[in-house]
Amino acid sequence: TRMPIVGFVVEDETIFGALNGCIVGWALLALAPRWGHTQGVVLAIVACYSALYIFTLAGAVVAGLPPGAGFSTLAEVHSLFSAKEAVLAGWTHYIAFDLFVGRFIVADSQFVGIPHLLIALLVLPLVLLAGPAGLLCYLFLKTIWIKFSKPTTSKSQLKDL
Repeated sequence: TRMPIVGFVVEDETIFGALNGCIVGWALLALAPRWGHTQGVVLAIVACYSALYIFTLAGAVVAGLPPGAGFSTLAEVHSLFSAKEAVLAGWTHYIAFDLFVGRFIVADSQFVGIPHLLIALLVLPLVLLAGPAGLLCYLFLKTIWIKFSKPTTSKSQLKDL
């Protein structure tokens, strides 16, 4: 089917397939975290997907929301996500936001001095597959790391993170 995006019409499967490009960002975060362009390339991917989110959200609104759609009750949210357009917008949001969180975690873990192997093997897969669980895992790991290791930064700098 064709998904209306304000200004042009694109196959919804084409948009969905384009979201798989996020794997480039995840690969850079996992395999080349200290390359001088990793943070910038990943941010550019996030920015592109964020713009795409705005267009898919607008497309969902233009297409019309299903009867009973809303955010006040679980039934309303269920109704909202019964529309293919809303699902695509939601998936785009998920892809962009989780990649941004992964980018933050890699940068922050480098600042704190957490070995990247822990981040790449434990945290990033969790963020990719279960966003908030991965973030919580990182926050827990960071807390333990700061408490029990010799930090590469001062305690006052760490409080600001």
